[in-house]
Amino acid sequence: MHSSVMKPKDLLELLMKRAGDNPNSLATKSRVPQPTIFRFLKGTAREPRLSTMEPIARVYGVPVEAFFSEKVGSEVAQSFGADEPITLHSTENLRAERWPFSAPYEMYENLSVEKKRQLDERVSAFLEGATPIAPEKSA
Repeated sequence: MHSSVMKPKDLLELLMKRAGDNPNSLATKSRVPQPTIFRFLKGTAREPRLSTMEPIARVYGVPVEAFFSEKVGSEVAQSFGADEPITLHSTENLRAERWPFSAPYEMYENLSVEKKRQLDERVSAFLEGATPIAPEKSA
C-alpha cells in the first residue's frame, strides 16, 4: 500500500487497519455517521468535509491536513511505517488509567504526529537499555 503519494482514502484505510477498526467502530469512536465513512472508503462520496474529517483525525492522532493534502498524508503514513507490521494502537485502546507516565494522557493526545514519533523512539531506546524485573506473582 505504501507509495510516494498517499491518497486520503488509502490513508484512512491504513489508519483503520492499524487500529483494528471498521466503518462501524470508527463511526462509534468519531461520531461520524457510518454511511459517510463507508462512502468515503468506497470512493462514492464527494470531497470530504473538514467537519467530517476532524473527528476522524482526532481519533487516530493525525493532523486533519493529512486527508486534504496527499503530501501530508504520505508523510503521516510514512511516520507510521506503512511498510512495517501493524503495531499502532488507537487511542481508544490506550486508556488514561493505563497511562504509565506522570504527564497527563491528554498532553500526549495533543502532540503532533512528529512529536509522537520522537517520543516513541525515545521510549523504545530507553526500554531497550532497561533491565527487566521479574513479574509480580499474584497470591
